[in-house]
Amino acid sequence: METKVLQFNFDGILGLAFKAMAVNGVTPPFIRAASLGLVDQPIFTVFLKRVGREENVYGGPITYGGLDDENCGRQVIYEPVTEPFFWKFKMKRVSTGTFSSRIGWQAASDTSTNLIAGPSTIVSSIAKGSWRKG
Repeated sequence: METKVLQFNFDGILGLAFKAMAVNGVTPPFIRAASLGLVDQPIFTVFLKRVGREENVYGGPITYGGLDDENCGRQVIYEPVTEPFFWKFKMKRVSTGTFSSRIGWQAASDTSTNLIAGPSTIVSSIAKGSWRKG
């Protein structure tokens, strides 16, 4: 990324953040598009494709104004946002590989980072349960 670009503040990928988080209180582009009726539905779908450790490769589509029927299942479960600053919600259950937990805690979905943060015992268990050799 060019140094010139890195000097600017960002509020997410194409403005998927809430207005409270947007730089200078500007209405984020997707919220504006939805309010103007420029998208079919006021929702977006993010599908993250696993690419391993490769860099500069296609990582999956973002579908604006609807569901990604090609990559995502037909069953959609909506969870209410618990903090309209981040995309924060109550996680009832998590499982990956050999790890599963029903403890329940707050989680935030953030398309601008690949970070998984949380209690070290949970994050460590998720990492161990997700690790695949080969």
